[in-house]
Amino acid sequence: AKFRLVQGYVREGSVIKAAKLLDELEKDSPNDAAFAAERRNIVAKEAEAEKKQRKEFAGMFDRAKK
Repeated sequence: AKFRLVQGYVREGSVIKAAKLLDELEKDSPNDAAFAAERRNIVAKEAEAEKKQRKEFAGMFDRAKK
C-alpha cells in the first residue's frame, strides 16, 4: 500500500514526499527491483524539474545589455 502511495506522489509531482517514503520502504527490502525502478523515476523527475527551473530562470540575474 505504501508503494502505491509513493507512485501516486511521483505522478503528482511530490518527489520529496515520495523519496522519503521510498527510503522507509527500502530499509525493509533493499534489493526490491520495483523500489529501484521507482527510485530511478524519482531521480528522473527531479532532473526534469531542475532542468525546467534552470531554463525558466536562465537570464534572470544577468546584467541588462545596452
